[in-house]
Amino acid sequence: MASTLDMSKRFLQEVREHADNSFYFFARGILGFDWLVPHIHKDLCDTLQDRDNNKVRVLFPRGWLKSTICSVSYPIWRATQDATFRALLVQNTFTNACNKLAVIRGTFERNDLFRALYPELLPDKHCTWKTEALCVSRPRELDACTFEAAGIGTQVTSRHYNLIVEDDTVAPDVSDLQESNVCPTKEDVKQAIGWHRLATPLLVNMGTDQIIVVGTRWFEEDLLSWVDREEKQYQSVSLSAEDDEGNPVYPERFGKEVLDSLRASLGPYMYSCLMLNKPLRSDDMTFVEDWFKYY
Repeated sequence: MASTLDMSKRFLQEVREHADNSFYFFARGILGFDWLVPHIHKDLCDTLQDRDNNKVRVLFPRGWLKSTICSVSYPIWRATQDATFRALLVQNTFTNACNKLAVIRGTFERNDLFRALYPELLPDKHCTWKTEALCVSRPRELDACTFEAAGIGTQVTSRHYNLIVEDDTVAPDVSDLQESNVCPTKEDVKQAIGWHRLATPLLVNMGTDQIIVVGTRWFEEDLLSWVDREEKQYQSVSLSAEDDEGNPVYPERFGKEVLDSLRASLGPYMYSCLMLNKPLRSDDMTFVEDWFKYY
């Protein structure tokens, strides 16, 4: 008869094999993000897992766990596949990017199932383990840590990555939030587009490594619309909070009452942006299309 220890080892091996083969299973079952549901999140997980999709544009409504998948779960999953993997997480501010790293750090420090499945990755005293950079145990020194954080104003030089996640690089600061203006500024958009255009040279292999642009619409001309228009090589994964008949698409978290409440608090224009990802023209828009010039 097999010992309890042998059975436990066999069980962990089977779970690890399943997690290695399914990013969606890893994110929900190992990391414990149980708000993920197949009809909303599995297609995105499968798209990221397919390494032929090395350029991906992700357009989800606010609160639909796109950052949980793209900025937290996916970089961790990639590290379990290759200890030499390196990821750069970019947000509108350095502080916000560091907050994403804090979630990743918590997985390595407090998720007992993850720690049991991947003991070889757990950092030791020789590994960098700080607010802006985390490094798992790996076979050799590299020019970047396993997970690093940056804002769109952060200088990133002499380092290269296998994955760059540009997550909500266009978003309003608290100082931008006013009763009639909850949009980022025009300069914010220009800076995010400028950072994005210089991201590809930061990849280790510019032909095969991944860039993921993640966000929500704020107005008609923003980073996501720029990528859609100018970079046709990007695979797009996009969802709206409502179907064509106005029914909730993600009723587990965003049922009709929740959406009605959001529509009332956001107003019709911002609701069309943040929840439907279909900005509607408005006379009082913060941005006017004629302002944008292309060269």
